[in-house]
Amino acid sequence: MDREKANNEKHSGGAGANPNRRRSWYLVNLIILSLIAIAGVVLAGLLFFRERSAASELADTKKQLAALEGDDKTLYTEEEVEKREEAARMTGEREEQNAIQTQIQSSLESGNSVTTMLRDLFSDDLVVVSDGRYYFYPVISSVEKNGFGDGDFAFADDGTMTYQGSNDQIVTRQGIDVSSANGTIDWDAVAESGIEFAMICAGGRNDSGDLYVDSKFAENVDGALAAGVEVGVYWSLGAKNGAEASEEEDYLLTLLSPYRDKITYPVAALIRSVSADSRIYSLTRAEWTSNLDTFCSGVDAGGYDAMIYGSLAGFVMKTDLTAIDGYDRWIQEFSDDLYFPYSFRLWQYESEGSVAGIDTAVHLDLAVSTSG
Repeated sequence: MDREKANNEKHSGGAGANPNRRRSWYLVNLIILSLIAIAGVVLAGLLFFRERSAASELADTKKQLAALEGDDKTLYTEEEVEKREEAARMTGEREEQNAIQTQIQSSLESGNSVTTMLRDLFSDDLVVVSDGRYYFYPVISSVEKNGFGDGDFAFADDGTMTYQGSNDQIVTRQGIDVSSANGTIDWDAVAESGIEFAMICAGGRNDSGDLYVDSKFAENVDGALAAGVEVGVYWSLGAKNGAEASEEEDYLLTLLSPYRDKITYPVAALIRSVSADSRIYSLTRAEWTSNLDTFCSGVDAGGYDAMIYGSLAGFVMKTDLTAIDGYDRWIQEFSDDLYFPYSFRLWQYESEGSVAGIDTAVHLDLAVSTSG
């Protein structure tokens, strides 16, 4: 009986139990209950702030909807949003169409040509007219631009082109280009009239494939040099392939050999405008570009300053300008409103010019450079 009583007291925490153990269990239970209470408070706080944040976001969203929709706080489905976008797009297209129509009407009423109108409308493209059709070519960003703007050039009273821009580094010189078509020229009179340089036709390859020398070439070069007019030459390129381009370059260099140290202006290859029955009518842009590059690289190697000569249509329709950007350009554009955007060295600006000492109409040219 005494042993059983002792065991009962031991398990029941009676008078015989260890008081330190009872105190330890009490403290452990108290700590656990405290942690549970603290966790509950923290969780309640988190829930409170989360609900408060959500309420704030909802309020902000409602304010935004109110600002967007006014008093009609309607939420739109994806389909309704797409319908609204389509309606806005169609409205924008109608407004753009009306603006273009107004611009076209205004341009035509002002007396502008269709070409001028199209160039105004498509300012990021080059609009080229060829065989009665209009072609659009993007301006090539990688090719150097000339930097000139509207009004930078104007015709003087004597018909020569003058620079009117604000860049005091721009230097211009007056020149002409001539061939046997201009007859016999009084070069002393030409020099006295103020002409400083002449681009003289050396010859070329005709549509039959034969190389020829301009009948007035030597006479014109000798006369111009004797009168103190600086000389460059041009060649009418008629090559069908690289071999013919090399042949033409060799032929021309031989022709120029007596004037090796007297040719101070460029030696230019003309991008020919040909008829449908020409042997080079079907040349592709790549073939034209390759032939020009072959010819000009040979001219450079011969010690001359190679140049490419052509119209806007010739440059953008027959060549890859990025592949031949290393050669100077001679642009043919008969106007004081320069449309050609790329850099150039010579500008043939007039086809019916009048110069003392020349009985026929003559092409007038302007050399453009920068000082310093």
